Amino acid sequence: MCQFIQDDGHAGPISEIVLERSIQQPDGMRAFGKNELLLVESAAPGRLTRVTLEGDSGKVATVKEGYPEGPVSVTVVGTTAYVLEGQLAILFGQAAPNTVEQPYRATAVEVGRP
Repeated sequence: MCQFIQDDGHAGPISEIVLERSIQQPDGMRAFGKNELLLVESAAPGRLTRVTLEGDSGKVATVKEGYPEGPVSVTVVGTTAYVLEGQLAILFGQAAPNTVEQPYRATAVEVGRP
């Protein structure tokens, strides 16, 4: 098994991680325990994804999908992940002319302990 952080605190060797499926427009990412990460995929339909790293491979599991305003970030407090949506079309001036900016939101998702 690849050790990402050495016992002395230095980074371990670099290696390519082969995933079970491709990640679609990854954005915010957080470490989750010793060998997992939570990340958001901003491509439709928008997902919160858990990646479990095992050596040079990674298992990919969708935790929740359906973030219509584009997930941009994730953070974890206790056993709950909060996914933030960004309304990126409005932010980057690509929204339809009559699009109304809505309140920004964070969606709580129970993820348990790593």
